[in-house]
Amino acid sequence: GVNVAASPNFSDWAARLGLPFTSIGCDTQRWLADNPECLTGDPLRMMQGMQLFFHEQLPIQFDGLLKAAQGSSAIVCAGLALSAPSVAEHLGIPVLGIAYSPCVIPGRDHPPAMVPWQNLPRWINSLLWSMTHRVSAMRLGDPINTDRERLGLRPLNMFDHLCRRLPW
Repeated sequence: GVNVAASPNFSDWAARLGLPFTSIGCDTQRWLADNPECLTGDPLRMMQGMQLFFHEQLPIQFDGLLKAAQGSSAIVCAGLALSAPSVAEHLGIPVLGIAYSPCVIPGRDHPPAMVPWQNLPRWINSLLWSMTHRVSAMRLGDPINTDRERLGLRPLNMFDHLCRRLPW
């Protein structure tokens, strides 16, 4: 069977579909409304806002998803579910990521989502992704690795974990 584990704002949706639901983390729509700096288009302010989100929410995600995924044969994740690959690794089950937009998947054909300019040369897009990987690893790697350590998993580079090892 299927168990939807998501932020509480998805509970009504799961109920309409007749699916069991486990609430993990905060209401992301409310959190974004309360923290508009994450949606400004200013890459530095967006990164700071996302760092705040992950420091607050990752431990909750890890614990909630670990409980919800017990006995599961796979995890399908999307959005800000950064705990999913680690929880799946801990449980020894496959994980599949669903991207709402291809702009979040690194590539030479487009810049990272937080970069407001489009139609940049491919080499600049590649450079911007490389820089984004490094900054994200510095800003977000510690919270992920802290929770991975709690699960007995080795530390890793966050972007490699999410973008290279996770099938999208």
